[in-house]
Amino acid sequence: MNTNPASKNFSFDQRFCALEAKTRGESLPGKAEIAHTFLLIEDPNAWSGKSALQASSLSEKARLRVEDFDRCVLAPRILFIKNESSKQRHDRSIFICRPGGLRPRVRRIEIDSLEGLGEVDLVQISRDLEQSDHVVTCTSPLLLVCTHGKKDKCCAKIGGPLVQTLHGLNIEAWECTHTGGDRFAGNVIDPIRGHYYGFVYSDYAEEFALKISNDWIPLQHFRGATYLGAFTQAAEVHLRIANSIERTGQLSSVLRTVVNLNTMIEHFYDWENDVFWAATINKQPTEQNVLSGCSVGGSTNTFSYNAVEIRLSTRNELLAGGVSFQDGWLHRPVFREDLTKLLAFPQVAAFMCLQFPCDPAKEADFFDSAENSKFLIKESRSGEILML
Repeated sequence: MNTNPASKNFSFDQRFCALEAKTRGESLPGKAEIAHTFLLIEDPNAWSGKSALQASSLSEKARLRVEDFDRCVLAPRILFIKNESSKQRHDRSIFICRPGGLRPRVRRIEIDSLEGLGEVDLVQISRDLEQSDHVVTCTSPLLLVCTHGKKDKCCAKIGGPLVQTLHGLNIEAWECTHTGGDRFAGNVIDPIRGHYYGFVYSDYAEEFALKISNDWIPLQHFRGATYLGAFTQAAEVHLRIANSIERTGQLSSVLRTVVNLNTMIEHFYDWENDVFWAATINKQPTEQNVLSGCSVGGSTNTFSYNAVEIRLSTRNELLAGGVSFQDGWLHRPVFREDLTKLLAFPQVAAFMCLQFPCDPAKEADFFDSAENSKFLIKESRSGEILML
């Protein structure tokens, strides 16, 4: 008897990428999509295309606003969303989320209709989120569940029942367009914290919702944090699982040591316990020619990010890696490959050291300050040099 929750409502005369991925035990750590800023646009119309903009019914002026956001904002992820009440209302909600740290930023904008999006300067609002007076503290979770069946049938079959179950648990859950990683359906995003989850089914929804509501991370579903690179994502997930660290925001990435192209040592600071951790991660191929997605029907070679060693680290080890400690602040080097992935742009014109506090009392000041990012220079897709 098949007891896999992923097999419910599936016809076994067809192939389904998510069912096959779950059955073969494909690993989740390090598999979150890279995103520094989320733009969520409420659109209850049928999502016809395979990409977000193709799927939407935006006017030309609104589409230009969204394209400007995609071009000018740091590592954007644009998703269209809807819920049960969307078709009963004319007004629409827009969210801009900047995850990361203990104080993620989110702005909710209400417009009279979807056409009004053309009058909203999305780029400026995103930049305003760097200012402390635009930080909104969220008292309840905001979850996105991919139900984009035109992109992949697994997302509709698993995501549809899941979002209904979450609604029944009084969780603010929205259906959304393609999130990335079809074969990990049900795919759930927490855009405020920047967390990606996979293989979430209706059977698990109550436990999943309980952990999210208490600001914990459901580790068995955790793909990684969107604002980190793949190795760092995987290291955080493995470190959390090994030490049962479920609290959101407890760990901060502070240093990477490159062993070779497939092996990295990722260092983290544990705010709650005032210790440093080191996780050695190795990228290994797993299976070949697996079904990458139902809509594509093609094959891909899978890989996993495995934890070779997880141990306590020391300040001396971090000092040897280029980290410095000054007046309660930790200064760490930034690697060019990290920035290339994070920014999602072809070239990085310049980079310099980032700093953040190793004293939790200074955390709020740090995340309210634009000084820690404004010197980062990138080359945009249009060739314009932007100062962030």
